[in-house]
Amino acid sequence: MAIIQCPQCKAILKHDATTCNKCGYDLTQPSPAAKSAITPAPKSGKSGSTVAIVALLAVIAALIIAVVMLTTSTTKSSDNGGEIADGASVEKFVPSTGGLYPHTSVRAIAESELYGMTPRELKIMRNEIFARHGKIFKTKDMAEYFSLQNWYRAYAENVTLSDIEQFNVAVIKAYEDKLGAQNLTQIKPKKSAAKSSIGLFPFTSTRKVTYNDICELSEYELKIMRNEIYARHGYIFQTTDMKQYFSKQSWYRPTTSNVKLSNIEQYNVNFIKSYE
Repeated sequence: MAIIQCPQCKAILKHDATTCNKCGYDLTQPSPAAKSAITPAPKSGKSGSTVAIVALLAVIAALIIAVVMLTTSTTKSSDNGGEIADGASVEKFVPSTGGLYPHTSVRAIAESELYGMTPRELKIMRNEIFARHGKIFKTKDMAEYFSLQNWYRAYAENVTLSDIEQFNVAVIKAYEDKLGAQNLTQIKPKKSAAKSSIGLFPFTSTRKVTYNDICELSEYELKIMRNEIYARHGYIFQTTDMKQYFSKQSWYRPTTSNVKLSNIEQYNVNFIKSYE
């Protein structure tokens, strides 16, 4: 005789029973297992697509955030003017507009504007153009002068000038050289038979030069002063300007390409050269 088992209480029943005589379960209903087996699975169409879209959007959002963070970091690095050797960031340098002659950085000047200026004033005007860009000066007089200016900020040894600034530097420098050459022709050296006493600056062979001796001289005058030391020993010059200048001096006698300077003379050559 076939038997069945109550799906709820597991009692053994006759095969034709309709209810469980132990727990009263209605055997005509599908069993819990059967219900589970026949319960349709949730449709995967919309829900699966939604999950995939959400996941994709999350990935895209993460990529966007990463790109934004990287761009921000790069922008900050480039805006702050780069990084110095020890890793500390420095601010981007902005040229100054200070000084006694600010117009030399904004418009071209004419030589007539320089008339009446002293060599010292011309030198300051020319170097102010560089100072506005933060040039670090090596010459003692310019370094000392600009260090006292509250607008000056030493920033770099090499600076880039605009076309107008380059033009003005050339105009001022040419006038300095022109003025220096005129001043030299107006000065008549004292006549003397002693080799160490000839030239415009005879003391450069007998005593050490000081700052007061050169502070008012142009670069051209400094060059003459320095090369006079060699000229007194009969040095044969190779540069055109020095060759032409000393060939016109009655005391100059070119005799050698190798000269021996005294300790004082060598000191003065180095001292003058540092200010040219």
